[in-house]
Amino acid sequence: MSLIVSIRTGEGVVMASDSRMTTTVMRSAGDVKSQFVGAHFSDTTYKTFMLGGRIGVSTCGDAFIKGRAVAGWMQEFESVYIDGSCTVLQCAQKLAGFFGGLRPSSELIFHIGGYQTTDKVSNPVVYRLCVNANGSINLPPADTGCGARWDGQQETLTRILKSCYVVDESKVVHLGDVTTQIDDAKGGLKEIVYNDILESLILLCISLIRTLIFLYLRFKTLWISPCMQSRQQ
Repeated sequence: MSLIVSIRTGEGVVMASDSRMTTTVMRSAGDVKSQFVGAHFSDTTYKTFMLGGRIGVSTCGDAFIKGRAVAGWMQEFESVYIDGSCTVLQCAQKLAGFFGGLRPSSELIFHIGGYQTTDKVSNPVVYRLCVNANGSINLPPADTGCGARWDGQQETLTRILKSCYVVDESKVVHLGDVTTQIDDAKGGLKEIVYNDILESLILLCISLIRTLIFLYLRFKTLWISPCMQSRQQ
């Protein structure tokens, strides 16, 4: 699971990402082979980087390339290719050449953000670079002006912002309309909607319980500490 978000405003560029890394695990038991997709691997993975002190880069997709984490490749890339004169566009082009040559095993997406000067005016820009498994590159023109872009596991954020499911190009079902009549061929979308609402409520309850436990332990520590100090004195 990955989610990277880049927001362009008149005051700056905000880039954020999660820190969870998942992987595909293959296990064998005799003649039976099991494949676990999305197995939890780490919660401390870096996916957003500052290059040269002024260019931000976020990444999602393939986490390991040739047995090495993308964060390690990013450190090498910065030390070799980034200098004080590198622009946002040049950084995106160099990233395309560097990671395209590495040939990732699956799609690798980058957001490259910063300021681009045109007619002595600095404007926030974000480039979206896609490096495909076959080494091909997709680098369209930059997003300019104020706005946002997100990649990775987009469904979660899209549901929050747009509150709808896109079943296909001709059918959109809004989450609030759980009474929408669904064709049998659509695979029971109504059930999916109910399940997602239930899952969200469960996650909310878990978060509240964790917060209460944290507050209890925190205040318990604050209450006990003065007592311990008085005893020591």
